[in-house]
Parts: sequence; structure tokens; C-alpha cells
Amino acid sequence: MTWLDLRLWLAAALVAALAWGGVQTLRLSAEVQAHAETRAERDAKLAEGVLWNGRRWHMDDVMRSALQWRIMRWSMGRLALDATLPVRAMDNTIHMLGRDEHMALAEAIEATGGAIYAESWAKKGAL
Repeated sequence: MTWLDLRLWLAAALVAALAWGGVQTLRLSAEVQAHAETRAERDAKLAEGVLWNGRRWHMDDVMRSALQWRIMRWSMGRLALDATLPVRAMDNTIHMLGRDEHMALAEAIEATGGAIYAESWAKKGAL
């Protein structure tokens, strides 16, 4: 579901709630809207990527799994410890990163993404 789809759905839900005229329904719609806004804010922050080593890097599941797969291959001995592999930054430049750089980038992604999700969960919990 895209951001626009979500906003249209929320608008339709609010119109439906107003048509029913129930206070409980309106309260639920406001809560649903607040949750949706919190998710949209979280997704926007995730889409900004992580700042690491002077560049912005993607934090999506594709990047995370690619880094984890490569790190696992190094740990299994399937890649030479001094091997460097290409990784694309958000500015569309490709950088050859070694094992330690892969690990540092993966840790930065996990820390940043974890902090963004924790903030989102705290906001939802306060609703």
C-alpha cells in the first residue's frame, strides 16, 4: 500500500465514520489515523537511509539481506578475508567494501533502523 493509497483509505474511513455519527467510531478513526501517520513518518525516516562513512546508504530489506549474506559467506570461508565487493550508495555510486566495512555498515543500518522503529513503537504505545 502506498502513502497515497493509505491517505485515500483514511479519508474514506473518516467520511464513513462521520456518516455513522458515532462518537466511538470517530475515536477509533482518529486512532487509526494517528497510527497511520506514525507509520508514514517511520517509513519516511527509513527511506532517508543511514549516514555512514560520509554517504547515505539504503536501509531496506534488500540491502540488509545482501550485507548479511555476504558477511555469512565470509564467516563460512567462502570469500577470501581480503575480498572487496561492490555496494551501491543512495547517490548511485558503487563502492568496493571489505569484510569489516560490510559489518560496520550492517551494524549502522541495524542501529539506525532499530532506533527509528523504537521511536515509532513508543509513539503508537502512547496513543
